[in-house]
Amino acid sequence: LPPTPVFAGFGLIALLLLSSPVAVLAEWTLDNDASSLAYITTKANAAAEVNHFEYLSGSIDDAGDALLEIDLNSVNTLVEIRDDRMRDILFETGTYPTATASMKVDMSAVRSLGVGQTTAVTGEAILNLRDTEVSLTASLLVVRLAENRLLVSTNKPLIVNASQVGLLAGIEKLRELAGLPSISPAVPVTLSLVFEKT
Repeated sequence: LPPTPVFAGFGLIALLLLSSPVAVLAEWTLDNDASSLAYITTKANAAAEVNHFEYLSGSIDDAGDALLEIDLNSVNTLVEIRDDRMRDILFETGTYPTATASMKVDMSAVRSLGVGQTTAVTGEAILNLRDTEVSLTASLLVVRLAENRLLVSTNKPLIVNASQVGLLAGIEKLRELAGLPSISPAVPVTLSLVFEKT
């Protein structure tokens, strides 16, 4: 199977998401085992594949500063050689091991949610990938799963274009290696992030 490009991301986003390390005194901390960030790549104008990242971290602090960090080395395309190419050629994880996204969240709206209640959040998310920042409009849903657990998910997919984050050259190299006529530079990204109150 040929290599495919990734979002990266970011993320995020979907969520919401970050551009600095996780806050030490965060009110909410990401539960990686219960969370996912997936992206869809399209090759030869027809074949679509869903891939994801295995390791995410993040937080939402008392002020509503939300952070998501994506371990790019954890990319999972279900094909080992393709994972290697994504890391080495597309993301260049030896130099850029992570992508981050950040977003401001209205914590008063979040705190007012009862268990089982949902609120919609729309705002600007800043994705940082390969030392390049891009602003994305994030449309999210926040659900209070329990008193100490929140689910933040994309209400609409985030569309990240490789031209925005310096990935076009890497995509072209992947296309040549795979012998494909095309790999789409536009990548839809979805998020399902669970945060636990700490």
